[in-house]
Amino acid sequence: MEFTEELKTGLDSVKKEIKEAVKIEIENATSGLITGDMLTQKLDELGLKSGEIKTLTEAVEKQGAKMNEFMSAAKSDKLPTIREYLEKNMAAIKASKESKSKMFLTIPLVRKDVTVNSSITTNGAGYMIPGFEDYPFAPTSLVGAFGNVISLPANHHGIIRYTYQSTNTLNGAMTAEGSSGTASIHAWTSASVTVEKALADEKISYEALTDTVEMEAAVRRLLSLELFDIRETQFYTGTGTAPQVGGLYTKGTTFDYAAWTGITTTQANIFDLCMLLKSEISRQYGAKFIPDTVLMNPTDWLAAQWVKTTEGVYVRNPFASPDGMNIAGMRVITSPKVTANTMMVGDSRYATLYLGDNIEIELGYDTGDFRDDLVTMKARHRFATKISPVDALGWYKVASVTAACTAITTPGA
Repeated sequence: MEFTEELKTGLDSVKKEIKEAVKIEIENATSGLITGDMLTQKLDELGLKSGEIKTLTEAVEKQGAKMNEFMSAAKSDKLPTIREYLEKNMAAIKASKESKSKMFLTIPLVRKDVTVNSSITTNGAGYMIPGFEDYPFAPTSLVGAFGNVISLPANHHGIIRYTYQSTNTLNGAMTAEGSSGTASIHAWTSASVTVEKALADEKISYEALTDTVEMEAAVRRLLSLELFDIRETQFYTGTGTAPQVGGLYTKGTTFDYAAWTGITTTQANIFDLCMLLKSEISRQYGAKFIPDTVLMNPTDWLAAQWVKTTEGVYVRNPFASPDGMNIAGMRVITSPKVTANTMMVGDSRYATLYLGDNIEIELGYDTGDFRDDLVTMKARHRFATKISPVDALGWYKVASVTAACTAITTPGA
């Protein structure tokens, strides 16, 4: 760094043995790395006298003013380029050349319009984007099929109890005068579901937690996503046997397409099957259920959108929205958790998710961790699903879409 005459004079008066140290502190001050008060303190610590300190700090202020003037001029858009400046002084340059005399030109700062950085392949410096980029998880879209999400109170004892109607024999009929009627029979049964638990954990070294500040947040996020993925799987295919919750597909009512003798249509496809299942639920239990949701695998959904004529023109079902995400007034939820070539149709109001707690993350020591300087990060989530036998009548499941479509296709058509 080029110093002003005032700074050079001030440095000349400093003792030789500390001159280099003083010079470094002055460069830090003029570069803006330390403040004026900090410079005064550091010069005092180096043993300079008050008069010397005053001389040097005043010189630094002047140096700073010069640098500000320099930087302000560098930012000006009105400065000429070297070419423009030489062209303006061409006559004087020629005269100096002809007379063989010296000419001194004070060339101002040059404005640079474009700067191109060279590629340095071995340069390790650069801007570091904070955080970590994670491996992706499958979408957790099936939670939308549960119309009721209820947080349990603190004193839930890990169990949910309910009562459902187990017998519904309707014997009411038109009866002649004086004749006895036949009694209808109704019975109820008590049932319960258990709040189950999902865990995920990971061991982290002390160095990873302390040397990389983003590490803890990254592991917390990934463990939470892992539990969401577990819950999504349990939503759909949980067996209902502890420690698994009862999944929607497990509890749903089977559509027996092999024994189907009802209405058929020509060239039945998955859209026709959705409408038939909606009609069957409404026909039998329409006083309670209004089917509003279709669950299917993304591949099956895509195959339904790709149907074309022999000329390559897309065939659009008039009962489906243009994007295929609504069929006969029912929203379509796609998820890889739904096995390909299977599907469900039902009333989302009659599938309830109970949250025992939110996802909780704890840090602690496992066996040998303290000795090995490791920390175990553990994530916990407790939840339950409730789909009673009577509510399950509002959900139809299909074990084979292709076989069901064949079953509802008019023979010979």
